[in-house]
Amino acid sequence: MFHNPINIPAMFLFGGDSKKKKFEASRMKALEFEMKILATQGLLLDQNVWVHDVPIKGIKDAKEPQFIHTIEVGRGNQEKILLIHGYGGTGVFMWKILAQLAPYAHVYAIDLYG
Repeated sequence: MFHNPINIPAMFLFGGDSKKKKFEASRMKALEFEMKILATQGLLLDQNVWVHDVPIKGIKDAKEPQFIHTIEVGRGNQEKILLIHGYGGTGVFMWKILAQLAPYAHVYAIDLYG
């Protein structure tokens, strides 16, 4: 059974040309590594960490679907925090602070587009 934790539209996973399929396979592999890193801090997918790829619409000449990759922890906490990584980084680089903030705040770590 196929597991699609970041809700990639099925047309991008199973339809279209082989380039799109390779692109999505690469994204799923990256997600697997990301989940292994987050699990070292006790952050488990769909239990206390959620991963979203929020679609970006209206980007001209995009060859693949475009997303803002987002990691979410601390659901249910009133305080909200948005973490944005630095140059050359990714949201998963904040794996330790995500685990530390989760008991106290609803945290989003987003990847910058580009």
